[in-house]
Amino acid sequence: MNPPGKRTWLVAFGTTMITTGCSGRDEALFSLGGFLFTIFLLVLSMTYLVKHLHANESIRELISKLKTPALLLSLVLFVLSAAALSAGSLMLLSEDFGPEKLTFFLGVMLFLLAYYIRRWALSPMEEKGHFARLASISIGFSLAMLYIILGAKAIRLE
Repeated sequence: MNPPGKRTWLVAFGTTMITTGCSGRDEALFSLGGFLFTIFLLVLSMTYLVKHLHANESIRELISKLKTPALLLSLVLFVLSAAALSAGSLMLLSEDFGPEKLTFFLGVMLFLLAYYIRRWALSPMEEKGHFARLASISIGFSLAMLYIILGAKAIRLE
């Protein structure tokens, strides 16, 4: 599988930029679609890079140096996920309807991201690619949920 080329990236970012300049609910949903398409391409390229760069010796050395920062990042993400889960639980129990109810699920995705980063840091080199792919997918879903929460509040899709 070849990585996405420059043309693919330009189309993805162009789609996002063109639709972001519009106003209204339909245009906002098109913008969300462009953003999710861009995240999808990012996850695909990260999966490809992780799969093929682990064989390089200089990359292996760099990855071995990233263990401590990855563990610290996972700790911070665990704290953020706990905060999002508690705030999201309160929002789920409220009678209001709005995009803020997704905060609970954002907390779940942040928890999964922290877990996958921690497993990546503690796993042997042969298994790091698997956890890196799972972490990149969690990043994509977390960004998409954050975009929906903040974007829907901005355009008042409630």
